[in-house]
Amino acid sequence: MPVRSITEAWLDNPNVAPGLYWAKSPLGLGCRVGKTGTKAFLLQRHGGARITIGRWPEMGLQAAKERAVSHGDGLTRRAGTLAEAFAQWAEEVPPDTAKIREQQMRKHMAEWWDRPLTKITKTALQRIKKDIESPWVARDVISLHGTVWRYVTDEPWPGRNVRQPKKPPKSQRKRRRIEDREAWATEIRRRSPHPDMWIFIALTGLRRGDICRMRWEHLRDGWLHIPTPKMGEAFDIPLCRRSRAILDARPRVGEWVWPYRSGFKAPSGMPGAHQLRHIYRSVAESVAEAPFPIVARLMDHRERRGSTDLYGEDYDTPERLMHWAERIGDAVAAEYGLL
Repeated sequence: MPVRSITEAWLDNPNVAPGLYWAKSPLGLGCRVGKTGTKAFLLQRHGGARITIGRWPEMGLQAAKERAVSHGDGLTRRAGTLAEAFAQWAEEVPPDTAKIREQQMRKHMAEWWDRPLTKITKTALQRIKKDIESPWVARDVISLHGTVWRYVTDEPWPGRNVRQPKKPPKSQRKRRRIEDREAWATEIRRRSPHPDMWIFIALTGLRRGDICRMRWEHLRDGWLHIPTPKMGEAFDIPLCRRSRAILDARPRVGEWVWPYRSGFKAPSGMPGAHQLRHIYRSVAESVAEAPFPIVARLMDHRERRGSTDLYGEDYDTPERLMHWAERIGDAVAAEYGLL
């Protein structure tokens, strides 16, 4: 609901859109405009209760302001609780956005949801931010609280300058690694509803986004066309016989190769596609002994190394790319016990 300066000229305007408008001052005074153009003054009491105090033009603007001032002790907020404030803000955003944001706030600010808005202090917001594991989620939750706060009141938001929790040093961060690669292959078959997809990622080293966007029409004679890669320029990569066999065994239902969105999230506690990509590169260079330009081409890397890496061989021919894709695929399959 918008906050504006309610003036006599605005009240005289017959073309004001229907809705509920809040005066910038005094706090708690509002005007509801009906679909037929009627205008009624109301007061928002502390705790969320609203009362209609008169209709315009029977009650003038000055009289409405004086009535609001006389009830000033009960008009400290336009919304009593965080839930009420959020409900008012949610009326102005798309339903899908409101639903997602409400789930987010209920999850991370559950203990404050039905408590008075004025009780949420800077110290409380700092604690909430610290308790949220992801710094990006913490930032979104605190920012959303500020948005809702400013929507229902002009008073200073207590969350200003709430500091972002410091990240632990990289040496102390927990990373999900694959210590035993054969055990990973066994575990992914047991726990994932789509093990063929994860094994395909391990064999190709493709990015998660490229996997998400794979269509059947992108497969051409053993090659995969990637039209919208991360680096921006479309390219084709050869698929080894093992990865082609995975695709041949899949039913062609619809246009997408991997149509299930939930399948792109690794089972709890297991590494995702990015870690498999790291292993693919390590095996390609250290086990299959593939030249760096070949690995960079197959993985769509833009990393540059010494100029000597580029001497003496034409690396970009289809035949050589397919040869190395097969050799790397065999080495990766041996690492994961897929032979």
